[in-house]
Amino acid sequence: MKLKELRKEIGITQKELADKIGVMHYNVRDWESGKAEPSIEMLIKISRLFEVSVDYLIGNSDDQGIINVCADLSPEEADLLTNYRASSKEQRNALLTTARSFATK
Repeated sequence: MKLKELRKEIGITQKELADKIGVMHYNVRDWESGKAEPSIEMLIKISRLFEVSVDYLIGNSDDQGIINVCADLSPEEADLLTNYRASSKEQRNALLTTARSFATK
């Protein structure tokens, strides 16, 4: 599985990843070490977070199969969405509060 590689690429800890996908940090540790495997639901959640296919995530393909959910967004909007997805829950709440304050002006 390429979980550790993907996690390190965006510079987050196992705990931060666990918080983003709603599991305990030891689950991520066990998945990365090969002691356990995530459920299909978790694989889908993780693949969406990293915007790669499940096949790429589990090592069945070298093609990331990048899911382009940003096709109709400007580069700035896509960058904002990417950073939002990589943020902690607290950071996301702060970003949303800030964005909403701009929308009401």
